[in-house]
Amino acid sequence: MRFRLISVLALMMAILMLVLSGCGSEKEAEKNAEQSDKAEGGKSEEKDSGKKENENKIEGEDVFDGERFNEMLWGYYEAQGYEHTGSKDDTAEFLEGMKYIEIDGKEVAALPLMVQFGQNSHFLSSFTYDGEIYSPYTELGKTMFRKAYIEEVGDLTEKEFKRIEKLLQLDLAEVSFVNKEGKVSISNFSYEVEDDTVSFYEVEVDTDDYTVEIEEDPAFTCDFLHVGGKLIMAAKGVQRDYVAHGYQESARMLSFSGYALNEKNRYEDLDGFYFSMDNEDEDITVYVDLTGGESPVDAQMELDKETGEFTLSWTQRWINTPSGLDKEDDEVEIEGVIVPVEAYGFADYSGFFMFIDGTCYKYLMSLEEYEELRERAMEDAGSLTDSEKEDLTATKRDILAELVAAFKKEGIDATVDYTSGQVSLKSNFLFGTDKSDLSDKGVEYVNAFMRVYTSVVMKEEYAPYVTKIIVEGHTDTSGSYSHNLTLSQKRAESVVAQCISVSSQIGDIITAQGCSYDYPVYNDDGSVNMEQSRRVTFRFVLSAN
Repeated sequence: MRFRLISVLALMMAILMLVLSGCGSEKEAEKNAEQSDKAEGGKSEEKDSGKKENENKIEGEDVFDGERFNEMLWGYYEAQGYEHTGSKDDTAEFLEGMKYIEIDGKEVAALPLMVQFGQNSHFLSSFTYDGEIYSPYTELGKTMFRKAYIEEVGDLTEKEFKRIEKLLQLDLAEVSFVNKEGKVSISNFSYEVEDDTVSFYEVEVDTDDYTVEIEEDPAFTCDFLHVGGKLIMAAKGVQRDYVAHGYQESARMLSFSGYALNEKNRYEDLDGFYFSMDNEDEDITVYVDLTGGESPVDAQMELDKETGEFTLSWTQRWINTPSGLDKEDDEVEIEGVIVPVEAYGFADYSGFFMFIDGTCYKYLMSLEEYEELRERAMEDAGSLTDSEKEDLTATKRDILAELVAAFKKEGIDATVDYTSGQVSLKSNFLFGTDKSDLSDKGVEYVNAFMRVYTSVVMKEEYAPYVTKIIVEGHTDTSGSYSHNLTLSQKRAESVVAQCISVSSQIGDIITAQGCSYDYPVYNDDGSVNMEQSRRVTFRFVLSAN
């Protein structure tokens, strides 16, 4: 079956060769593009055929009872007991009683020896632009990719970029096979999860005309099960246990983090947490973030690395009040199983899954992505001492808590984000369609907003910390990126001019920045909320006093 890629993918390949480094081989890039098309067809028949072949009943108690999805396999898994020293003896136990299949004309074990699932297997795990290395999976990386694309190729619409983004975010699998002699080989596939079966598909791209050829049937299939913190895979009546990289004895430090990508799939009000455990003393350090910018007081975590079973608990939490930061009694104990989603050789890569009472909660925002949000409110935090960071964090929380109370008291319609420190204003009535001048109603609203905003942010106890106020213009995703970039910049400048007319004291620290549609607002189903995406945001930057 053959599918012709849209022309923008050809452009995509062009920019990859022009501005990106560290992309892997051209053949790998082609394989990933193939997987994009493959996701659009042929899956149901392939999976049906796979299930008929692999009627395996895996022994073990599954910790998950619900709909399965590709991301739940993200991470690097290695057959238990395999030490990969290069000796043939390493694979002897794995191959005992093994059945075999044919891949690329070679006979190999029906089960992988090692497998790495997820975006970390992508040919474009990083790229270089203007001398800096970026990840395409962070908001900053996406923004820089757009800039590189526009400079090297030309303008593109959001719809075109979404097609490129889909190519960048394919779920791939790097599979290590082993033959009867113990020799290991590596191949790349796209993969798809359905029920308790994962199917692997071969992909190939013709670089002359950018057509993608996809095998109609999967190259091979495996059944799988999460049992505790381990993954069990089975094929042709044979099953093997696999250990996630974070739980392997070779890992010197068990250290990974996770932050929910959407509010629908996190556990209650637990935004995310980071923890680390030295394998020698097994003392765990844990940092927890709750909704609304709150956090537990001295959270504790117990973890069994063999089973993945954990207990996370605290007795008090820090809360934001109009008068500042305070403690509140909060008896919490969370028990379940945690499965790390950690790429081999990459700490803090993709987070983890929590299995609690049969439900799987996704925490897949990496620490890098989370810190990117936090650093936007404290841009020089990297050079600060721990005590200075704590001081700034407390100051930010106090400012935001007071803003929420003041907006409510004065009836100002504004949304406050405790994580990024942003205050958002809907721009629907601030500007006319495709206009950058404030409407009469917009002028009236900005005047009222600024009187409240500056009354808090520029208070005597906060003003010494506030070094910058950034006004950002945001558009929806209709039209071209460059047109929206110009429009959003002009809108931000109009708001800044009006702000200075209301409060001249901020004239030296307030700046305007256009963001086009770099940061759209999404609905729960993943589609762009066009109305909410059209907005103007305010954020302050703090520096140590």
